[in-house]
This record gives sequence, C-alpha cells and structure tokens, in this order.
Amino acid sequence: MKAVVTGGTGFIGRVLVRQLRKRGDDVVAIVRDPGHATALEQLEATLVAADLGVIDVTRLAEMLSGSDAVYHLAGSYRVGIPASEHVAMFAANVVATRTVLDAAIHAEVPRIVWQLAQACARKTCSPRRPAGVAGVERGLDWAASQARNRAGLSAKT
Repeated sequence: MKAVVTGGTGFIGRVLVRQLRKRGDDVVAIVRDPGHATALEQLEATLVAADLGVIDVTRLAEMLSGSDAVYHLAGSYRVGIPASEHVAMFAANVVATRTVLDAAIHAEVPRIVWQLAQACARKTCSPRRPAGVAGVERGLDWAASQARNRAGLSAKT
C-alpha cells in the first residue's frame, strides 16, 4: 500500500508513519521543512517538501496520484498569536485542508483520512474570525462537496 502523510513530523504523524512503515507500507511524507524530518528519513519514508497553504491543487494531485490513502494531519496552532499571523494560521489549517481534500479527490485517492486541529477554528486562526469549529467544519464539508462535484463523483453521505 502507498500512503501519503501530511504532518508526519508532528506528534501523531510520527507515530502514524512508524506504524505504516512497520506494516510494510510505502510512505510519502509531505513536510514543510525536511530538516525537521530526520526521524521520518530513518523510517525510510520518502520526503517531499511542500507548503500546503500555497501549493497548487493540480501539482499536489500529481503528488498524490497512485496513492491508496492520504492521511492529512498537517496544521499549525499556537495560542495567543498576534493579528498579523492570523492569515498564515488560516492558510496552514483551513486552506491547506481544503487543498488536500480537493487534490486527493481529483487524484481519485480511494481513502482520505484527516484530522482537524479543532482549536484552530477559534479567533486566532481565521482572518475573518468564524464562529467556531462548526463554521470551519461546514466550510470544509462544502469544499469537499465542491471537489467531488468538479470530479464528477457522487456526494458521500
């Protein structure tokens, strides 16, 4: 099985990559900074450097093509950031997730697993300050629905 993991350098991501490799899966880890991914290299995961907050959906879909699963765990959350960093936080969490969902659906990856940093939906994440987690989740549901429609796939229930 070929699995693509975003957020592989994080707490949960490292454990997931280790378990996937232990099971014998080929793992591609998309990381912001390969310099922070030495543990993944030691596990013989293939590293691909990319910023999911700005990457083109088509380019990411090419990276995901042929994968059996995408595990999207990437994100960034820090408490009390200044307003000047809200846009970057929004891109790292909401935009990145939307991009990964769109790309995975476009690449016809049969399994998409993602974990939303629920806390990022609070004031420190969005430049427009959505009304909490439910608003971001509805937005991501909408994004996935739109991607499915563009790909000519039926809506999942």
